[in-house]
Amino acid sequence: MSSNNGASMFWGDGEIDGENPQDFINGVERSFLVKVGLTEADRVRLFELSLKSGRAAKIWWNGLEAGEKDTWVNLRAAFEKRWPEKLITEKTREEQHALLDATVLDEESLGKRVKGDGVEEFSHVVWADKLERVSKSLKDESGLLIPIVRKAMPRALRVLVSTKHQTWSAFCDAIRKVSMTELEEKLEVEEEKRAMQATVDRLEKLQNSPTKAIRDTLGAVSLGRPIPAPRFNIQPVASAAPSPVMSAGPQYRPDAERLVDVVRLALPIQPNTPAGRAAYQAQISKWSLQHGDRPVNEMRPYPLSPGTSAVASGECWKCGHAGHLGTACPSNEQVPATEQKWRSIAATISRRAGSAVTTAAVNLITEDGAFIDQAEYDARVIADYLAAIQGNAGGSSM
Repeated sequence: MSSNNGASMFWGDGEIDGENPQDFINGVERSFLVKVGLTEADRVRLFELSLKSGRAAKIWWNGLEAGEKDTWVNLRAAFEKRWPEKLITEKTREEQHALLDATVLDEESLGKRVKGDGVEEFSHVVWADKLERVSKSLKDESGLLIPIVRKAMPRALRVLVSTKHQTWSAFCDAIRKVSMTELEEKLEVEEEKRAMQATVDRLEKLQNSPTKAIRDTLGAVSLGRPIPAPRFNIQPVASAAPSPVMSAGPQYRPDAERLVDVVRLALPIQPNTPAGRAAYQAQISKWSLQHGDRPVNEMRPYPLSPGTSAVASGECWKCGHAGHLGTACPSNEQVPATEQKWRSIAATISRRAGSAVTTAAVNLITEDGAFIDQAEYDARVIADYLAAIQGNAGGSSM
């Protein structure tokens, strides 16, 4: 639409999207304020020139009586009679609640800056501003709907906002004041939980796959066998002593099954706070009392240092944090050696479980419950055999 003295051309037939009769006539009257010395005739003429030729408004003008357009007051009264102001119906309670439900904070945007009112701000701050605006139309002075909104918030943000706020103003203000440092830490925890859950879901899917029957059969097969003679020449020593008694060999256990125990038996990671470090020391004492010098494995998971990442989460085994490998660990604070061993074992189990159906790796369990691979098993066989031979030789010389 063109413009004439600050007023847009008026059609009056409802075919122009966004055309508002009241806005139009107010615009014409505003144009009078910048014109000095306008007569009544000038005002009426200016109005006429703002009507679109051949459209409903101009046709209406042509049909007016002389007394309806001789002064601006009479003309405006005739105009408002033809195009009365439309009142907007108030939103129902259901519509207000639906608007509140639609005001959702996306978890993926947490910790990031988004545009709000032309400036960049953290997403939870922008959301709190919008939420407070919506809340003003709810007529919920007692804040009965606040717990519902809080429950729908992303968990990382929800745990940082108290349940005690009884007004929308206080609730929204608490959201704005959330520390970004604390929020980022909570987001890391939630990401670790999701990664762990994804691993569990993948294992459950694997357990229900078409190859389940084959894997169950392999899991039930015993690989027990007499300890074989090592594959190198050993000069026998004359002895009347009987050959050493060979114990039953280790048992096979699928990596997918082992990873289930990694997730199921994982010890809780304590926060890096005075209370968390005290709880961690209690975990260490309890583990040592229960297991002593026995090696760590998924059935005996070792306590993890406070504030570190979960095992099998792609973390560095040396410092316990994600983002780099142990070969490039920049931290001077390393976790205990036993914990490093446990993180290495858990990561290996997780990696192998990803290809459990086709992997050629074999895991064996010794009599004391420790899991070893084939290479370590062969080394133990040779060591046991040599020990037995040397024992017989010593006995015969006495």
